[in-house]
Amino acid sequence: MTIEIKVPDLQKQMADRVLAYERAFARALELESTRIIQRTQGGEDAEGKRFRPYSEKYRQAKEFATGRGSTPDLVGFNYKRKDGKPSRRRSAKGQPGSMLASIRSKVARVGAQVVGTIFFSSPDQAAKARGNQVLRNFFNLSREQINKIIRSIKNG
Repeated sequence: MTIEIKVPDLQKQMADRVLAYERAFARALELESTRIIQRTQGGEDAEGKRFRPYSEKYRQAKEFATGRGSTPDLVGFNYKRKDGKPSRRRSAKGQPGSMLASIRSKVARVGAQVVGTIFFSSPDQAAKARGNQVLRNFFNLSREQINKIIRSIKNG
């Protein structure tokens, strides 16, 4: 004697649910990546504190070396065209603004886990960011941001 119970295709339902979580995770990471860029452009670190201004000596040396003002071009949109109007083109590798412009995010399955990563797409810019991170904690997520990502994944 046996009792047979037929269960709907749980594997497909689970796969669909994981895919929905991955998509929500990817959207949340992209949003937080953008927030890191905007916050940094606004002169704030990951805790919302203002960046310490450049020292006068460093500011003068930077102006002399680049021939530009000391306001950093963090995302590379401050270029001017030949007619003097602003250009919206992104910086080329190694030019001002490349570091933040190279921030990317991705979501991938690693074994049974779904892992999200925010990273620098250029090794040169990642090295530059590591140096900047020592004095300016810009490339980080607050506990509040992490909780927001988790909530957005749960809500789909």
